[in-house]
Amino acid sequence: MTFNFDHIVSRFGTNSAKWDGMAQSLGSDMIALSVADMDVPAPPAVVDKVCEMARHGIYGYTDPFPTYYEAVRQWMDQAYQWKVERDWIVYCPRIIQAVSVLIQKCTEVGDRVLIHSPVYQPVAKAVTLNDRVLTESPLHLVNGRYEIDFADMEQRMREGVKMVLLISPHNPVGRVWTREELERIGRLCIEYDALIVSDDIHADFIHQGHEHTVIAKLSEEIAERSVICTSPGKTFNLASLEIATL
Repeated sequence: MTFNFDHIVSRFGTNSAKWDGMAQSLGSDMIALSVADMDVPAPPAVVDKVCEMARHGIYGYTDPFPTYYEAVRQWMDQAYQWKVERDWIVYCPRIIQAVSVLIQKCTEVGDRVLIHSPVYQPVAKAVTLNDRVLTESPLHLVNGRYEIDFADMEQRMREGVKMVLLISPHNPVGRVWTREELERIGRLCIEYDALIVSDDIHADFIHQGHEHTVIAKLSEEIAERSVICTSPGKTFNLASLEIATL
């Protein structure tokens, strides 16, 4: 499918957080340059289905029925060659809110939660807002490429990290972690008994020559301590439909 990127779709007056929010605070003569909320239409098949559901005319309570779970399973298999079981899948509206719930349920107040910085700030805030200790292991820029400092990461893990918030691929530096890097992360989390929560929301934005690996695929031992967070929101620009999956 191709898009005409020269065709401008005005989003003013649509309660757009990106455009109407900017206009409210700075004026409508500004240009919004944030990228997480793209300015291209959703795929026609999605638009058609949303319109079909809207025309039904009843907007009552809904649940994820078997077709939802099957769609998730098929996408994980076809896109990442990862076979997931039906009872592994948990629907949630947004990944960031899910991360907060996982922090609350799987760690205690005062526990250390590790991130690789710089990082998407709502992820870091989810740690501090829940009264956990934000532990940063800075990425190093080496020959124009960001790398994990595994010596530093292990030192942080020794301090008692209970959860590693992995952004895979990383936001904002754009690194697609290699299988070898993910294996090293997994080994550290096994050795120091830390839960892995991996935000894979950008997994479909992979340039040629790279491949996204779901960390839970690497071994049964890693899978047993991993929660993988996915969503079609970024891939198909569907943020306001609030669809995510753990």
